Amino acid sequence: MSFKCQLLQAMGRDALIRIERSNLEDGSIEGYVVALGPDFFLMEVIDDSIRMDGHYCLRYQDITDCENPCSRMGFVENVLQLRGIERAEKPEVDLSSIEAIVQSVGTSQSIITIHPEETDPGTCFIGKYGGMENGFLSLLELTTDGKWSEEPGKYAIEEITRVDFGGAYEGALLLVANAG
Repeated sequence: MSFKCQLLQAMGRDALIRIERSNLEDGSIEGYVVALGPDFFLMEVIDDSIRMDGHYCLRYQDITDCENPCSRMGFVENVLQLRGIERAEKPEVDLSSIEAIVQSVGTSQSIITIHPEETDPGTCFIGKYGGMENGFLSLLELTTDGKWSEEPGKYAIEEITRVDFGGAYEGALLLVANAG
């Protein structure tokens, strides 16, 4: 069964999954499939401390393994229930293309995280969406200490392999930036 079919099945059953993308990063990602597009899917992520940690838009082609359902599903769901943590409402994300993802997330969220994993492994850029022009995204970045860059960076849309939003780290950066 293809990974896309497994994700569709998990979404229909509202099952917790664990995916690996070993060609791009070490470790795994646990969460719930929220929506499927032609090349990308939207996942609500659970972090290592078993708390909700925003959403990731990921490519099917990058998945190297999928555990569906995740063997820890009962435990994780029990922890979430005991902590009173509920799933977020489904965000409106256009998954029809990477351009559509970046625009829909960028215009609906305070900040977004982009990952050019194939061209710059292990690197991400977090900031405020500033639009797209001629195949490039304009992003006013937040530094790792929560300060706004003076000029927006330009990033090739075709190099973006993942888009994140609503996570705790992004929230912490924005909190510091807004306080300054």
